[in-house]
Amino acid sequence: MPPKKAATAVAFDTEPLPAGVERLPRYVVKEKPVPLADRALLTPKGRDAVAQQRYLSPLYQKTLGPLAALASLIYDPLRGYRPNSAEASALYEQDEAIRRASEETDLRELATLADSPEPASPDPASTKDATKP
Repeated sequence: MPPKKAATAVAFDTEPLPAGVERLPRYVVKEKPVPLADRALLTPKGRDAVAQQRYLSPLYQKTLGPLAALASLIYDPLRGYRPNSAEASALYEQDEAIRRASEETDLRELATLADSPEPASPDPASTKDATKP
């Protein structure tokens, strides 16, 4: 079967195009892709799984997490049984709040630098006097 795939790729390049359709030249991307953070890619369940893996020890996940989930299930049965999810999510959100605050501080500093007036260029006459002994 692989030879047929190669044959169809060649046929695609040589087949005639319908009227009004142009074939663009091939373009090879040589740049590195923009790295995306996990917070931009994960679903809520995936975020919970990453948070549990990152913030909760295996011992906690096996012992205290299920006990806390059982207690919350008894207290609020509509929420469901999700061991370790609440604790890991709280730690993840706390870490994200710290990261967002740090980014906001960096952006504010950058904005103040962009809004500040440019320093005046030195006067050529004053620099000549300063170099004389």
